[in-house]
Parts: sequence; structure tokens; C-alpha cells
Amino acid sequence: MKLLIIFTALFIVGCADSQKFSPTFDATVKEYKATNVMEVIRQAAESAPEGVFGVYILNIKATGEDERGIIYLNTELDYRDPRNVTVALHPKTLATFKSKYGTNLKDFFLGKKILVRGKAIRATIVFSPEGKPPYKSYYYQTHIRVSSANQIEVVK
Repeated sequence: MKLLIIFTALFIVGCADSQKFSPTFDATVKEYKATNVMEVIRQAAESAPEGVFGVYILNIKATGEDERGIIYLNTELDYRDPRNVTVALHPKTLATFKSKYGTNLKDFFLGKKILVRGKAIRATIVFSPEGKPPYKSYYYQTHIRVSSANQIEVVK
């Protein structure tokens, strides 16, 4: 009976630990270590469609914007790269970000290391080779949607 309780406790602790991300600070060089994006992608896929909450440290290598005004911060040069994690800044937050960081947010975040709090989810991207319905093709991306400027800090 004691053995069963111990195994149950270890299982619960192991599961809880695998569902949270927290930043690691390296005191020797006085900076945050980047989050392992492949682990974020794996856990977001495993927990789909719910996603996984965490505090992530990400290096932004590319940025973009769509016709709806959403600004995308990407960890890879090509946002379609399966190793990419995308941070999506909701248009309602842009005024706050602009007052905090300046007017050109895409240029501001490019090349920066950011701390972002939120839920990493597996997003389904649907497209059609002809660009018209019916949409027959899709792939997955990992997104962290930001709805408040308080979710992001520049750490380097």
C-alpha cells in the first residue's frame, strides 16, 4: 500500500512538472537562458487543443504582420519552419506596446530576447494551393497569443 502511494505521488509530481515552463536565470553570466522551443512545441502538441501555460524565454529572429493587424514574433527566420514558436500580439494591445517600446514594434522586437507569459498552443494553419475554398491542406504551428502588454518583457 505504501509503495502504491509513493508511485502515485511520483507520477503526479512528474506530470505536473512536465506541464509548466519557468525561466532559468544563469547567475554566472547574469542572463536568462532561452527556453528549449522543441520542448514547448512537443508539449503544446501533446496537450492539444488545450495548450500548456508557462513563462518562456525566446530569441526573436523574424517578425511579420497580417492583414488583421496581428504582429508576429518568430523564433525562426521562416515562420513555417516546424521548429518555430510564434508570439502573436493582438491588435488591441498594440497601442500599449507602442507607447512602451516605440512605433515600429516589428523592428523593436527583432533580435531581442523576450520573456513571455502565456499558453503555448498548437494552431492549425489551413490553406488551399489555389487560394480558394475548399481548403484541403493544413499544417501546425505553435503559437503563444498575447492579449496584454504585461505578458512580455525584453530581457536582453
